[in-house]
Amino acid sequence: MMLSFLPALAMNQGIAPIVGQWIGKGSPERAKARTYTALRLTIGYMSVMGLFFGFAGGRLIALVFNPDPEVIRLGHRFLVLAAIFQTFDAVNIVCAGALRGAGDTRWMMWMTLVFAWVFFLPLAFFFGVWTGGGGVGRVAGGDAVYHRAERSLVPAVSRRALARDHYFWRGE
Repeated sequence: MMLSFLPALAMNQGIAPIVGQWIGKGSPERAKARTYTALRLTIGYMSVMGLFFGFAGGRLIALVFNPDPEVIRLGHRFLVLAAIFQTFDAVNIVCAGALRGAGDTRWMMWMTLVFAWVFFLPLAFFFGVWTGGGGVGRVAGGDAVYHRAERSLVPAVSRRALARDHYFWRGE
């Protein structure tokens, strides 16, 4: 799993100084363009890894962990959910780096807190415990939250961090 996740973290670390550099040079359009390039690269890579986990996950679990059919079945189910999750998580990771590079760390902090405590935990509890979905229900609830976060982050990068009316441009 880390083989698919670490390149997204590297993109997070790489996009932050690039966005900061272009904003500092007075070119928020280039910062936005570089952010979208990083998003495309990361989503593409994470999607390919997700497809790999979806199609070869069962064989991977049998080879590396345990050949028991029940372990393979349940583990493959979790890998499919992780494959769905990681595509949305790629957007979150890259946008967090872009916002950090633009100097907008406070908004990202609040968004992370709200999505984790107000949405993620209640949905994981609802789908996993209350409806009896178990671990699969918990992960599915988390996937729903990350899908919503992804739909909120991309417009935020355009509006907040890279727009000329952002606090960065006012010198605050």
